[in-house]
Amino acid sequence: MKRAKLSDLEAAILVKNRYGLQVLSSRELASYDDLNVHVTVGDGWENANISILSENGYVLKVLNSLDSKKTNFVYAMHAAIRHVSEKGVQTPTPVLTVTGDEFCLEELPVDTESTSNGPETAQFLVRLFHYIPGELLLGKPYTKSLCYEVGQLGGRLDRCLQDFFHSGYENHRRHWSLLEVSNLMTKSEALKSQEDKDLIRDIVASFKQNVVTHFTRLKRGIIHADLNEANIIVLPRNENTHPSLNQHDTGGYAICAVVDFGDSVHEYHVFELAIAICYIMLESTILDPMEAGRYVFAGYVKENPLPELDIDVLKECVCGRLAQSVVYGAHVHMLDPSNTYCLHTTRRGGWQILRRIWHMDKITFLNLLRQPV
Repeated sequence: MKRAKLSDLEAAILVKNRYGLQVLSSRELASYDDLNVHVTVGDGWENANISILSENGYVLKVLNSLDSKKTNFVYAMHAAIRHVSEKGVQTPTPVLTVTGDEFCLEELPVDTESTSNGPETAQFLVRLFHYIPGELLLGKPYTKSLCYEVGQLGGRLDRCLQDFFHSGYENHRRHWSLLEVSNLMTKSEALKSQEDKDLIRDIVASFKQNVVTHFTRLKRGIIHADLNEANIIVLPRNENTHPSLNQHDTGGYAICAVVDFGDSVHEYHVFELAIAICYIMLESTILDPMEAGRYVFAGYVKENPLPELDIDVLKECVCGRLAQSVVYGAHVHMLDPSNTYCLHTTRRGGWQILRRIWHMDKITFLNLLRQPV
């Protein structure tokens, strides 16, 4: 997999030629696999597909070389984004090129850090999105209200997408899909202790027995599948427009938008909830992880109530996602010891949270999540 590298001038020329916009400034945004550049533009434009300029600029998104080949999925992803946007979910929407296309394929320089072959070029899929101002959820204090809103966001997305489908989601599967929990033991050689291996083996067996066997009965639809701290945009809370849950939980931040549908899949709603709970638990510093998860749960089911069968497999799904995080991280680190970013979940107490939940009785786990908020 290769990542593109563009100078400010190269990015400006690309935006001008493909989107008819004059770039005034550009700034690269953090991204692990792809290249994302925030650009501001001048007043004039030469693109009949743009009716009004985005006052906050745009994001030039260049997919990595691997995902650039999945063009049918990109069409599906764009359709899903527009679908939820039309239903009131705040999310950046794609801009059509001067020729009316959803994207363009460009031969661009490769980031030398992503290849050992020296200077080279590759074909990359390029898109332009409206930019939504705000801050990442990353590093913000996870108040009860904010955790609740994360759950609401997941539930609202799944409810909005319930009547949506696109052929690009057929047979589309991602490495991070919860369906891949069944295959986790193939990477268990990266785990150093037998105790860790035994734990993962038990989680995989339980997932296969209690979740996989019920797939045909679980609530299914298109899900975002990656509601983490880097894909949620927040702003300082305005109690008039985004009131807190109660007078004891005022201030902090409120959710204003969701980004990056690159991991969206046609899977199960309980997966969405489990993934959101996991990420909030891992990043929560002022609330106990279970309490933070309780507010995510409450917000989600408020927007998108789940059948009892789905809720009954939530513990296995949460443990499955946590297991993926620690195993994938260990496996990447084994292959590349210089990569310490991949151990983020372990540093955030991923193993401790996983063991705590796994050794908790399922009824106790669900009762804790269902406590009134």
